[in-house]
Amino acid sequence: MQQQNEAIEQISQAIKAENANIEAKQGRTIVNEAVITINTLAEEVQQTAAVVNQLNTCTHNVNDILDKFTGP
Repeated sequence: MQQQNEAIEQISQAIKAENANIEAKQGRTIVNEAVITINTLAEEVQQTAAVVNQLNTCTHNVNDILDKFTGP
């Protein structure tokens, strides 16, 4: 009877270890997906910043042209 209980306990521990391993792999997958999403977002923010900078340059150019029409 003692041997059966020990065998059951060993099997139980093995199952728990396997479940922990599966959960760790799932967690790693989630983290990797989050990293990809964050990198994509960072690229989009950089592209947006470039567009804003271009818009700023265009705005200054338009202001320079308008100043020529209105004078000092």
